[in-house]
Amino acid sequence: MSTEIAEMRVALSVKKEKVFRLKKKWESLAEAIRRGINLELSNIVNVQMDELDIVWDQMKNIWAETLALRSDIERLERKLG
Repeated sequence: MSTEIAEMRVALSVKKEKVFRLKKKWESLAEAIRRGINLELSNIVNVQMDELDIVWDQMKNIWAETLALRSDIERLERKLG
């Protein structure tokens, strides 16, 4: 096996692990959003919109990063066959 192929396999593994970690972070942030907007737990006037907006921005960043990683993963998988 050439070192190039080995390096591509390592890169693929690293990217897949990163996607896994991002998914876990996404799930955590989604739970924070659900709790933040649950009117059974809080009155609408007590909703912390500024905090929820920050969480939403973090989710958008994770989404964008995941899309880029998925593209890289697909490219590497095609090259590795």
